[in-house]
Amino acid sequence: MAYLTKDARGRSPFWLANYTDASGRRLRKSTKTKNRDVALRMALQLERAARLAGSEDLTEFRARELISELLEQITDGKESVRVQKVGQFLGEWLKQKRELLGKGSLWTYDAAVGGFLEFLGPRVSRPLTSIQPGDLQSFVSELKRQQLSPKTISVYLKVLRSAFKSARLQQLITFNPAEAVDLPKGEAAERGTFTPAEVSLLIGCAPTDD
Repeated sequence: MAYLTKDARGRSPFWLANYTDASGRRLRKSTKTKNRDVALRMALQLERAARLAGSEDLTEFRARELISELLEQITDGKESVRVQKVGQFLGEWLKQKRELLGKGSLWTYDAAVGGFLEFLGPRVSRPLTSIQPGDLQSFVSELKRQQLSPKTISVYLKVLRSAFKSARLQQLITFNPAEAVDLPKGEAAERGTFTPAEVSLLIGCAPTDD
């Protein structure tokens, strides 16, 4: 079980966390605090994380949960680490936009966000921080495969850029993954009808059959 010690030579005033990982190896790390109670809680969480890492059960999401639990303990529940899943955040963001957008724009936002979530599949349950530029680039490639026009793809990507920008401003992520993806080159031909792929997306996002 984890325990605390002080530097024998008095080189640091902080408590040292001593703990064991999954392989039985003894580890020691400074807690950077003089508060013994806080230091002990940190030591216990460090040991939990080290043992989970050894069994390959320490995912990014679980690591954030452990940090959040520790922060809640130290602050008596006043603070915690905000961990949002991809589907949860984008769903809430889109809900807020629905109150501000006109009907025409709303269809576009629904198609962009809904299409991206459908593309991610089971990954919508992963942490928002797990989304990388490669995920957005793959989504763009999928839209091209569906023969959506460059203009439509650009609009969808701009919608997602706006969503992830909001997440960055809320400090839920450190960078906007959609900004690293270039907008498709080429201009769409002027036409008065949608492509079959675009019609399919619009129908799928329509709230009613009408």
